[in-house]
Amino acid sequence: MMKFAALEPILTQEDSAHAARLMSADPVSAVSSAGPQWLRDRQAAAAIDRAAVAFLIRGGVDGIGVLRAERLQTPGVFEILLYSADDAALEQAGVGAALDEFVRYLLSSTEVHRLELWFGVYNRLLLDYAMASEHFRCEGLVQDRYFAEGRYWDGLVWSITGSRLRGLQAADPGAAEAERGYARTARRLRQAIRDHLAETE
Repeated sequence: MMKFAALEPILTQEDSAHAARLMSADPVSAVSSAGPQWLRDRQAAAAIDRAAVAFLIRGGVDGIGVLRAERLQTPGVFEILLYSADDAALEQAGVGAALDEFVRYLLSSTEVHRLELWFGVYNRLLLDYAMASEHFRCEGLVQDRYFAEGRYWDGLVWSITGSRLRGLQAADPGAAEAERGYARTARRLRQAIRDHLAETE
């Protein structure tokens, strides 16, 4: 079983309510991946409910942020979202340990084909992390995606996919098994589609 140092699992309704309060604690955060936004507790709670997985980031008395993964439309594709409850505390602690643990947990617990991380170019904490990471690579820039400090900023998308993802999965027995399960499911789906097409000809 994976042990956590930088993260704390969200297991109960009380945990979820606490995580929602952390997510909405700093509406002008320059560290949250979604950028500054007014997020009410009930909106944050709904985001926790939608998450494939969510964790508190340990620090301070009650935690300094939340990491969650949201399933995107394509099977096996997830977006990683960071919410800061205290920018100064996160900048002091860093996000590397928490994000690395989060990625390892995702890879070992579910079928993953691609991980995405979006943030504004002004977000120095996430930019420094992504640039130093051996696994994330920058895929592109989207103009005027974020609004912060009275102006629009370009957004960056970073991902782990392809050979980098397979390398991480191969190094982790749990992730390797999840990937094999994904491959088996994909093969069955492809065969079912072929059989269906053959029947309609």
